Amino acid sequence: MIGFNNDPENTLIREYLTAAKDLAKREADLQRAMDGLDAAKADERIADITSQRKRTKEADILARVAFDRCETARRAVWRHRAKLAEEHLRELALPLVAEIEQLHRFGFTSVPAPGTELLRHIGCLPRPPFAATTTDQVPTSELQSPALDRSDDAYF
Repeated sequence: MIGFNNDPENTLIREYLTAAKDLAKREADLQRAMDGLDAAKADERIADITSQRKRTKEADILARVAFDRCETARRAVWRHRAKLAEEHLRELALPLVAEIEQLHRFGFTSVPAPGTELLRHIGCLPRPPFAATTTDQVPTSELQSPALDRSDDAYF
């Protein structure tokens, strides 16, 4: 694909986009199947109701599988980014912690592990707001599926 290289993040984004496309197709199939079942019920076409119900159930299963795959791919992107941020924090923090501890030793400070204490203190401070600006392709919040919600509420 144009614009993507082979780094892990781009691979994860590509997997998410593929899953999202499949989910959209499966949701549309489920909506059509539910509409067909509703029409068969409204017209009292008894012979069609059973086949439409079976078609709706199959479409529901496929949509649920696609939803799970898409949500798993979405989460994988954000877990990967968190892992990268954690690695970055280690790269930045560990040398500073070592420096702080050495400086305290030079000054004969009686604080045991001052770098660790500082990190613990920093962990308790309020965080500045974080805006996920690194991508607009992968949503930050859990996926929603109106088709599956409709299916849950009305059919199964």
